[in-house]
Parts: sequence; structure tokens; C-alpha cells
Amino acid sequence: MNDSKKILFLFENCKKKNKKRLDEGTVNSVKWLENSGKEFVSVGDDKTIINWNIDEDEANRNILPKTNLFTLPQVCMSFSWCPGQQFAALGTTDGSLLFYNSSQGKITKQIESAHLGAVICVQWNKDGSALVTGGEDGVIKQWSRTGNLRSRLVAVSHLIYDIDWSPSDHAVVYCFEKYVAIQPIQGHNKPIKWKAHASAVLALDWNAQNQLIVTGGEDCCYRVWDEYGRMLYSSSTFSFPCTSVGWAPNGKYFAVGSHNLLLFCDRLGWIYNQLDIEMGSIMSVQWSRTNMDIIAGAGNGQLCVGTVTGKCIKHKQWEITQASPCELHVANVLESETAMGQENNENGNILHFNAPVVDFLCAQFHLIALTSAMSCQFYDLKNLDAPAQTITSPSNNYITLILATQTCAFFCFFIFFF
Repeated sequence: MNDSKKILFLFENCKKKNKKRLDEGTVNSVKWLENSGKEFVSVGDDKTIINWNIDEDEANRNILPKTNLFTLPQVCMSFSWCPGQQFAALGTTDGSLLFYNSSQGKITKQIESAHLGAVICVQWNKDGSALVTGGEDGVIKQWSRTGNLRSRLVAVSHLIYDIDWSPSDHAVVYCFEKYVAIQPIQGHNKPIKWKAHASAVLALDWNAQNQLIVTGGEDCCYRVWDEYGRMLYSSSTFSFPCTSVGWAPNGKYFAVGSHNLLLFCDRLGWIYNQLDIEMGSIMSVQWSRTNMDIIAGAGNGQLCVGTVTGKCIKHKQWEITQASPCELHVANVLESETAMGQENNENGNILHFNAPVVDFLCAQFHLIALTSAMSCQFYDLKNLDAPAQTITSPSNNYITLILATQTCAFFCFFIFFF
């Protein structure tokens, strides 16, 4: 049998948060805590930064409020954690730029009139050395980590809806009216601008792994672009505008939010799954660093969390399916029954893990499974009784990529940490 691969993803275990916030306005932004896969924060029209915790019970997958971190003086439109630090930048409706320190639980700096009108979007670069903000005044500004203004990068006649850094941090991509533009931070390269949608471009995201940009528009469709502004995919027209988009960190798939609709798409734009959920317009989405969990905040004040499951790959005569976050089903399609493995049933073998499996692949008759506990387990597909080898990431490091040879007579792998 030829070595082939089939990928299927599903959203499961999606639950709305409890309804005590339903009448308190829109959730404008949701962000995962940097070093946690179970906690995230939300900001919205209620002028509050709230820390949420995902219940440990995977069967119920409830979202529980943990702490009201801080009450803001104004409505927060945008929120961004500084990478590797315990503080965040917030943009408010009165044009102020706030720096919030989570360890101290207070606003450490407030820059009034950072923009004329609301600060709609804020984004740190990859190493946290620079911050860019976009406002209702059509201006994009660059700031230092301490909040000092470095430069005015862009000034246009329409408000800036969204902004993101390039994979190299040498440029920023932003959207205004019907257009998407790439502005270099230094003046060596020329800016790039193109018409991206028939109506206003409401959201965008630039992925560091695949170099692709996804946009969502008021024309009720989403599109995928390369870094030169060439369109790779345009979706069909939906019933409502696409109000939010977000890449998974691995660049293999992304999510699109619309009115009562959450789409899950592969890297080229094709829809894996469509989730109809009564939440109003989904204003913000973000993937966890494990690429397995997604959070979304909506216009009616609700939050939801989704888990990717149902991934299926084929290697030789074996088919491996992730039936639940902590289980892999391994089946030999050439045999009606098999006697190997931990458990045997009509569907094959079931491998249980102590933590959710965030990625897995097959090569040279071996199964490699990576868990959220930063444990990489190697199984011989011909003997699944126990892992042939287990490798654990050093403390405070996260495995981001696993590669395996498929043409050599031996098996090797590469693991990258950050």
C-alpha cells in the first residue's frame, strides 16, 4: 500500500461561558496567557480585564471565571501581551494607550491622546521590543517597550481596522477601507498595497510559519494571500461579514469568525468544518500555542472554547485517528483483527495519554506523539504495548516542530525549542 495521508479536523467540546456577562456588551479581544494552555483573558465593553480558566474536565470543557484582574477607566478595543513579559498594551476608545502589569495588578503607564479617536488595534513584535498601534485617525505608530514614541509609520484617510507584524518583524501589514498594505519598518523597501476586498477589510493575520496572510471582509468572504499580495484563495460569499480571522501557530490551519458562525480552514482556505453557534458576530479569535485549542469572543458578550480533534493520518497499512484529546486509535486496515496493543476492540488499538496529544506523525513504521506536557513518545506500530522511547522537553521550553526521515533505512528526528 502506498504511503498516504488524510487529514480531517473537527471542532468538539465547544461550550459557551456562563451567561452573567450577556448584557454587558461586546467582547472586543481574547488572548491566551503566554505560559498557560488553560487560562486566557478577555476585554470588552464592560471595562474589565477578566482572567478565565478552562475546566480540567475535558468531557464538559466549561469556562470558569477566575479573577477580575482590573477595572479600566475606558472601554478597551484591543489587547496584546508583550512576549516573555508580564505586561500588556491596551488601546481604548478615548485614544489612550495603556500598559498593564499583571504581576502588579495595575496600570503602570497611560499615554493619553496616543491617537485621535479610538485605538483600534495594538500588536507587539515577536521579541517584545516594539509595539505598533493603529487608530481611528488612520495613523499607525511604533512605540518602544517602555512606551516612548519611535515613529509614525503610516497615515491614511481611513481608520485602521487591524494590524500585524511580518514573520521577520521587518514590516507590518495593516488594513483600511478595501485595502491591505505592507509597510516596511525601515525605509529600504517600498510599501506594497493592494485591493483585497470589495468592501472594508475588517481583520487580518500574518503567519510566521507559512508566510501567508488571511483577511476577512465586510463583503462576507475571507481570502488567503502570499506576502506579495497575490491572492491564493477566495471563499464563497457568506450571509454576514467576516469579522475575525486567526492562524494556528503551526500555519496548518486558521479560523474565521462571522455572525453566529465559526469556520475552520486549512492553510489554503478550504473549509474543514463549520460551527454554527448562537453568539452574534465573533469579534476575536486566538489559537493556543499547542495549535489544539481556540478561544472566541463575540458581540453578545459570550465566550467559547473549541478543541481540534478527529485528525486522521494513514501510513502504510495503518490508520491513526485522534478520537479525543487524550486518545489515539490505531487500526491495521489490512487485518480484520489484531492482537497487539493496549486494548483491542473491533476498531483496533487505543493508546491513552496522560495529557492531550497536540501533534502526531508516522514514519518508517513508527508513530510519534507529542503531548501538551512536552513529552514526545515513540511507538513501534508493530508493537504498541508501550512506547519504545520517551523524550521530555527541558523546563520552560516548548517543542514546536518534529521532522522525521521517510526515505532512509533508519529513523531520526529533530526537535526545536524556544
